[in-house]
Amino acid sequence: GIAADGSGFDLVGAPDGDQAAFIQVTTGYISQTLTGLTVGDTYDVSFESATRPDLGLPPLFWGGEEDFNVLWNGNVIGYFSPTSTNFSEYYTNSFLATSTTGTLAFQGVDSLGGDRSAFIDSVQVANDPPVPEPSTGLTVLLGIGFFGFALRRRSLAH
Repeated sequence: GIAADGSGFDLVGAPDGDQAAFIQVTTGYISQTLTGLTVGDTYDVSFESATRPDLGLPPLFWGGEEDFNVLWNGNVIGYFSPTSTNFSEYYTNSFLATSTTGTLAFQGVDSLGGDRSAFIDSVQVANDPPVPEPSTGLTVLLGIGFFGFALRRRSLAH
């Protein structure tokens, strides 16, 4: 669902505007189909999350500490359990794009039971920067070293 700042869900200070998504219990689920991915590239997901204040009394316990999984095409790429009512940034494990489209989902786990809620906002999917091949880095370092050696040798000759 969607909760607004100051609503009955006690959301305060959504990081990206004045509302955030929320998930509850094991049936809580939000998803989005992503397009424009590059096959073979690796991607990371970042987001901000907070827990709803725990305002319930036993045995109801509604509010805080809803844990959840983040899934890419049905595969878990991260497990999270926010414990603060203040938003914090979280990062998933990387995933490899095997198609130009895929589905990103947040699925409630609700390990503690009860009617708990987690807020999710500012979801970002970013392409990992390429890591240079070791041979490329070594070639660059050797080139810099030879260039420095040549300059030093030249300055000694004068």
